[in-house]
Amino acid sequence: MTYSNNDGLPVVGTTANYTCTEGYTTSNSTTRYCNSTLRWDGSEPKCIEVECNSSIDILDGYYSPSTTNLSRYVFGSVLQFNCHAGYNLEGDAALKCLSSGRWNSTFPTCQPVDCMNVSTPDHALVHYPNGTTFQGLAYVQCDLGFNISGSSVLTCNETGVWEPAPPDCFAISKYISSLYLFRYYDKKNIYIFILGV
Repeated sequence: MTYSNNDGLPVVGTTANYTCTEGYTTSNSTTRYCNSTLRWDGSEPKCIEVECNSSIDILDGYYSPSTTNLSRYVFGSVLQFNCHAGYNLEGDAALKCLSSGRWNSTFPTCQPVDCMNVSTPDHALVHYPNGTTFQGLAYVQCDLGFNISGSSVLTCNETGVWEPAPPDCFAISKYISSLYLFRYYDKKNIYIFILGV
């Protein structure tokens, strides 16, 4: 507390100015006057802790306070943010409550990892009905005259990789030409086997 007169002695008309330490604020006036009865008008202000917004919501992620069982966030409190598997954090991972009652940055967000486009096999088309991000699906369709070798449906996993691996498309005529007939004779019958090379 400081007085308006230089000698620091309260006399009629003297004003007293109250200030709080960093991280605290007052709920009423910080100035009082010494009236004609040599009494200070009003009531002595009280310093209360500054609080930051506690309405925190991070979709597909979570946060932890700097101390356990923290029900409110006062000056100096720190929040640590993380995302669930399959999501990347965008923004600051740690936020601190300032003496102004504001967090030092905006709340971060969790964005799904992006597998990007599949390395499209030759003679194929790939469709992405719900995008290329986490849990998205990729449908592989071979061109007319080609057969697929592998899975036609791929899923974007939490690490940003399509699984299983993209399939191959091969020409049907090539497949047939790669086979040959194997004949086995016995006394009564002829057996023909088609074997792959």
